[in-house]
Amino acid sequence: MNKYCYIIFFVLISFVSSFAQLDGFSKMADSDSFKARMSQEAERTHSISSDFVQKKFLSFMEEEMESSGIFKFKKDNRLRWEYILPYPYAIVLKGDKVRIKEEGKKVNEFDMSSNKTFKKINDLMLDCVRGTVLENDEFDLAYYESKGEYLIHLLPKSKEMKNLLQNVYIYFGKDDYQVASIHMAEESGDYTHITFKNKKLNEELGEGHFDLK
Repeated sequence: MNKYCYIIFFVLISFVSSFAQLDGFSKMADSDSFKARMSQEAERTHSISSDFVQKKFLSFMEEEMESSGIFKFKKDNRLRWEYILPYPYAIVLKGDKVRIKEEGKKVNEFDMSSNKTFKKINDLMLDCVRGTVLENDEFDLAYYESKGEYLIHLLPKSKEMKNLLQNVYIYFGKDDYQVASIHMAEESGDYTHITFKNKKLNEELGEGHFDLK
């Protein structure tokens, strides 16, 4: 895996933490209805634009690192993470191609399909944001709910995936069935928590949104 693969790997995979993620949640009363509604929403969602706030903790650091930016998604397989604070950084995934731009420097590109592990992580992220995560056979799923949110707890099945992730938690708003936050934890205790804000659905997003120059 080259250095750019590592950069994106840690951006996408360092996701969330040691505190009790199930506090305030109970087993979902009707998971079949939830699955059916999720399938409907995934089918009708063609694009997503959102602000995001990311909090990341690495075991060798004393405090969380916080960053924020803009997220864009478009069917099929178009994804843009653009970090604005604390410094500009952009990642665009377009099909199997990944492009990266950091602090206004030149754009670097590599083929994601050449690395099986990274492709699995990318597929998971796409499944999360487009609502098709229920179809991902890399995980066992458990369903929970609170007064205002649904929660899917993903436990990796394969040894390969277990070496990357310990737990994945995806929170959905009960009002719109859209992802409110994503939460992944590594066995080491490292984590990142990403919260989505000011979300807009099905706006027209031209291909220019998924280009880096």
